[in-house]
Amino acid sequence: MAVRGRRVDLAGLKAFVMQRLRKDGGFAATPLQPHTIQDTFCAVSILRCLAGPDRRDPVVSLAAGATGRYLADYADRHPEMPARTAFQLLRLARYLGLSLRLRWRPAGRGDKTDYEERWYRAILSGEIPTAGSGFTSPRWTVKQLCHYLRLQRLSEPGQPPAEAEEMVRWLRRCQAPDGGFGFFPHTTSYIENCHWALAALALLDSRPGRPESAAAFILSCQTASGGFSRNSRAAPFLDSSWHAVQALRHLAHCSGSQK
Repeated sequence: MAVRGRRVDLAGLKAFVMQRLRKDGGFAATPLQPHTIQDTFCAVSILRCLAGPDRRDPVVSLAAGATGRYLADYADRHPEMPARTAFQLLRLARYLGLSLRLRWRPAGRGDKTDYEERWYRAILSGEIPTAGSGFTSPRWTVKQLCHYLRLQRLSEPGQPPAEAEEMVRWLRRCQAPDGGFGFFPHTTSYIENCHWALAALALLDSRPGRPESAAAFILSCQTASGGFSRNSRAAPFLDSSWHAVQALRHLAHCSGSQK
């Protein structure tokens, strides 16, 4: 994607990710930190997007090598894990073509307004959820709305929410003057909020008010290292790089919408 002549540095991003691969197959937030499942999930997801339609390079080599063994060992050694970790392992198994035995535990009885946790549980259990109460904008963040819409799509496929137009207006008001998105209207732009807001707009089959400005903000977060930071003044990490890649994917989807 190009904005005013600038494109994502794909080679730099790939090098940034691979520098964080540890010898035992896990990925770490920085080359000197311990690896985590979350960082491994972010890294493999980015590499999968960079690999192109055949998904082969370098994802297949990871599956057959240390990364596949690391994930299988982690699943075997953790008889219980939070829903989020189990979800990430489930996605990693699918991306890498692995067969993992996953055991996870719900985090208590669950908060009805924790839509992210409820979405993880729905994906893991295969049960059809209910989205819950209607949209009340002063109580929401773009991340909450995104996961609410994901739940709503699972419970009522093909049926847009009754408040769809209000949601679109609210999401557009979350776009800041710099083109990025805040947690809610009139707050600071961060790359993760761009991801959640653009994903929510895509789920609503709509688009941001200023798509070119949104793309420019995302691209401004790519650093000389190839990785992305939360904003143009922060340090790059795997999770912010993953948010950036997802934001650009959803922005491309939004660009095709007429709403």
